[in-house]
Amino acid sequence: INDVTLSASVPGIVSAWKFKEGDFVKAGETIIELDKNLEELEAERRKLAMDNHKQVLDHLQALFKKSSISVKKDELEKAETDYKIAAVEYEMAVEQLRKRSITAPCSGNITDITRDVGEACQPYQPLIRLVDTRRCYFISNVEARAAARLKQDQNVKVEIETSPAPTTVEGRI
Repeated sequence: INDVTLSASVPGIVSAWKFKEGDFVKAGETIIELDKNLEELEAERRKLAMDNHKQVLDHLQALFKKSSISVKKDELEKAETDYKIAAVEYEMAVEQLRKRSITAPCSGNITDITRDVGEACQPYQPLIRLVDTRRCYFISNVEARAAARLKQDQNVKVEIETSPAPTTVEGRI
């Protein structure tokens, strides 16, 4: 049902694998991290700038509410704009940092890893194949008489020839 090939939307160096081939991962878990030191520093810098603009804005708003002559309305509006710009820049930095991690969009097993730690990857280059093997489509030819009795959403048992003994699997049409 779910068979996806994952990639990063940004170039980078693979810095950490959280799982290995064959491991089962849950939806939302981080599988790979790319180098992200610069992005972490940039996000922190933008947060500090945003916090500073917020303090200036709060201080000017307090003075303005006291009808202080020392604060003009255009100064207050400029401080509000500066804070809003700083907040957006912080969100952009956080988004750039988020792009340095590849997370599982669905639960499944990692079946293929194409890059090792330390190797570079390009944007949209396949890095991981994730397959949910718990559910699948089973396509088969069925004799007409047997098929006539089958209905959509009907539960069925299918016996599959396997070694050393046949395996019975339950499913739904």
